[in-house]
Amino acid sequence: MRLGIIGLGRAGSWHLENWQQVEGTTVVAACDPSPASRRKARELGLKAYEDPMDMIAREKLDAVDIVTPPAQHAPIAVACLERGLHVLCEKPLATTVGAALRMLRTAARMRRQLVLATKFRHVPDIDTARTLVAQGAIGEPVGFEIDFSSMVDMTGRWNAQRPLAGGGVIIDNGCHAFDVVAYLFGTVTRVLATRLKQVQEMGVEDSATVRGTKWLVQDQCNGTLTVVKRGVVQVRDFRRHKTLNVKAGRSYLAPAP
Repeated sequence: MRLGIIGLGRAGSWHLENWQQVEGTTVVAACDPSPASRRKARELGLKAYEDPMDMIAREKLDAVDIVTPPAQHAPIAVACLERGLHVLCEKPLATTVGAALRMLRTAARMRRQLVLATKFRHVPDIDTARTLVAQGAIGEPVGFEIDFSSMVDMTGRWNAQRPLAGGGVIIDNGCHAFDVVAYLFGTVTRVLATRLKQVQEMGVEDSATVRGTKWLVQDQCNGTLTVVKRGVVQVRDFRRHKTLNVKAGRSYLAPAP
């Protein structure tokens, strides 16, 4: 598979390093508006482009990896899908529901793969937690809690610019939180988001709490997704007094507090 990477900043460089370890895949080109990033691409033996449309028109590619700010995801992905390319896209998929649906419909119409780069569901401990929940090891889940929390200075990063990012921690880390919930329990059906006290002076929220509801067969599974930065996945069965914790490379059952 011949691959082009669109966006060669910090995250794009991580993607490149990992693609180079995938057997059967050759990264042949990279695109980035930064002259330094394009110079880095050339030093690595890649064709370097400033305009993604130029790259997909000139190079014989099978797929692209989009690692740009979120506001650029939809137009780039749709253009690549229209050219018959498969697309791996960094999270969030898009900054609006309409843009995300446009991407999905284009992929379906062109019969091409559009995959979101969700990483936590591939963490072995999350997979173990999913198996334990499915096997009934903790009984029937009635609540869950996910906490992404650490202090990060966002003021000088593009993530703090709403036109580029689409929002703050809810759209940035919330994508990971909701993907873990969906992977463990199924799609969340209702949410209530609360923006917490702002710590940093910027145009997007830097801390928030999102309460989600997932209806199971007869019972309701309620949980709180506290989105601040990294942490723990915790599932509780209060009736059996057990807690399933997934934290820092380990899964274990513990008595519920």
